[in-house]
Amino acid sequence: MRRIGLAVVLTLGLIFSESVAEAQPAAKVYSVGYLTPGERLSPRGEAFRESLRGRGWVEGQNLVIVYRFGGEQYERLRALAADLVNLSLAQSWTKNGSSY
Repeated sequence: MRRIGLAVVLTLGLIFSESVAEAQPAAKVYSVGYLTPGERLSPRGEAFRESLRGRGWVEGQNLVIVYRFGGEQYERLRALAADLVNLSLAQSWTKNGSSY
């Protein structure tokens, strides 16, 4: 009798675990590159993150932002941009250094 009860419990557990797994498909996470010549995220960069959040793109949930900072060394920007391109991101954003 105990074996039948155990078999029923295990069978029901397998059935329900499969249906729960099917009901909650994993959300796709998109990667976005952000390149700036500065040393840290500027107020414009923060505004960029806020605008994404306002449109439903939340870092750590459905979005990963890959940051590259030039540290005011403009000669590094080309290599940093190439690094972002090699990552095959969904989108890349850059900031023009002339307004810094």
